[in-house]
Amino acid sequence: MNLLPSFIILLVAVGLTTPSQRTPVYIGGFFPLSPNKASVPGQALLAAAELALDHVNKSDILRDYELRMIVKDSKVSVGETLIPE
Repeated sequence: MNLLPSFIILLVAVGLTTPSQRTPVYIGGFFPLSPNKASVPGQALLAAAELALDHVNKSDILRDYELRMIVKDSKVSVGETLIPE
């Protein structure tokens, strides 16, 4: 009995499978990013939030999920933050 064709088919099937996909979980981030006095701390806060998401995504904390962030410029204005794009 020749097992070579079965072995080749198995290798092709394994090669075509994709790693398990992680379910995306979206969070919203409102940061003062427009040029003004608050934009410097806003950039720092955004960088810290992105670093935290990266840390969580690379750990086993949420093994089956991937955190993704939707960023919005609050322009340090409640009106700007609440108006949908």
